[in-house]
Amino acid sequence: MTMPKQYLPGAFYLVTRRCSQRQFLLRPSKLINQAFKYCLAGAMEHAPVEVYAVCVLSNHYHLVVRDPKAQLPKFMNYLNMLVSKCVNASLWRSENVWASEPPSTSAL
Repeated sequence: MTMPKQYLPGAFYLVTRRCSQRQFLLRPSKLINQAFKYCLAGAMEHAPVEVYAVCVLSNHYHLVVRDPKAQLPKFMNYLNMLVSKCVNASLWRSENVWASEPPSTSAL
């Protein structure tokens, strides 16, 4: 069994999260763009993480963040939950939005 990932206060991270089966669930539209921004703002209110860069592509997204209080897992959980609910509601579906592998987080 691998050791749990360590998150350090004040560290910068590059985060990537892919859609299930690499489907184009995040393809650009006014609704998806606004929903992602809204979810990102909500997650930032929920957990104190500073977002420096965002890149949302059709089947995944990238974030560059600073984690002042080591709350990145809480932030990511909330963000992914909100985005998946918005995407599923907008597409009238109830399947998994995110791929089964965990999000990629690497310290910068």
